[in-house]
Amino acid sequence: MKEYMHIDLVKLIIGDRKTNTNQVDDNSEVEDVDVSRSSSSQETKITVSMPDGWEKNESSVLEHQYMKGTSSFMLKSEPFEGTDLYDIVDQAKEIYSDTFDNVTYIGSTKDIEINGNPAKTIVFTADIAGLEMKYMYAYTIINGEVYVATFGDLASTFDSLQSDYDAILASIEY
Repeated sequence: MKEYMHIDLVKLIIGDRKTNTNQVDDNSEVEDVDVSRSSSSQETKITVSMPDGWEKNESSVLEHQYMKGTSSFMLKSEPFEGTDLYDIVDQAKEIYSDTFDNVTYIGSTKDIEINGNPAKTIVFTADIAGLEMKYMYAYTIINGEVYVATFGDLASTFDSLQSDYDAILASIEY
């Protein structure tokens, strides 16, 4: 299991960086995507505004996956049991600790809002395929489903894009 995740994460870091987005102003791009979920009776339209330099990964199966240098951003639904954000974060931490090598959580779980709704973030480092990586995961509930915004980069460069990560989270609308 770890080997497959390592390969996928390395592909994510160095993956295809073609772009096909609409420019809306000098500082951001907006990608409008209709996301229909068979497990939900509601249709969710999610928009994300990307700061300059972020390119959509056209080869991804995800609607929202972008790259900037070695940094990545993804937004997707996750099949967690329940919708209690505290429980979801606990489940996620257990999964990451069991999946990745040398996981170190940085700080405590942080309460934020995404589109005016409660969300929780966790930040951690881990060794992936011989690289020290740093991640921030932000969990929220959209129409009864768990969604996660994931930011990842080399640990040595992750913090340099924190303002981009904050802007992306603030731009998510549904």
